[in-house]
Amino acid sequence: MGTVFFISPQGEIIPGEINHINTVIKYSDKFEYSWDRIEEIYRYHNERVGLEGKARLEIIVDLVRKGWIRIRRQSNRWSITVWQLTQEVKQLLCGFVCQVWDGEYGDKRVDKYMPFWITEICNKKIASLFFEELLASIDEKS
Repeated sequence: MGTVFFISPQGEIIPGEINHINTVIKYSDKFEYSWDRIEEIYRYHNERVGLEGKARLEIIVDLVRKGWIRIRRQSNRWSITVWQLTQEVKQLLCGFVCQVWDGEYGDKRVDKYMPFWITEICNKKIASLFFEELLASIDEKS
């Protein structure tokens, strides 16, 4: 396990609970999911609410499709899920990392050489980048 976060399409950083689905359940209003909708999805998949199974996957993919960024800090990398790695998403990620470096989320253990493993759902691609590479790719396109 690691530390979990979401970044909203507007750039709001939401520190997570134990895992991403529990964060969505606890702060369902922020994610524009009603409790009834969450229960309906879990019922459809015949799963207990909060289980990390097919219902969780459906909800997380739906959020990412809507522009949310899913982040988990693991011991040796950042695991990030996006719909598509656009310039806007890269800028949101850089802002997030700078806030974490400043200790805003109680974890200053960020190593600038720790890779980001970024999964793009729409392209079914995984990229591995370091923060400086991510930052440089924004500067190149600006």
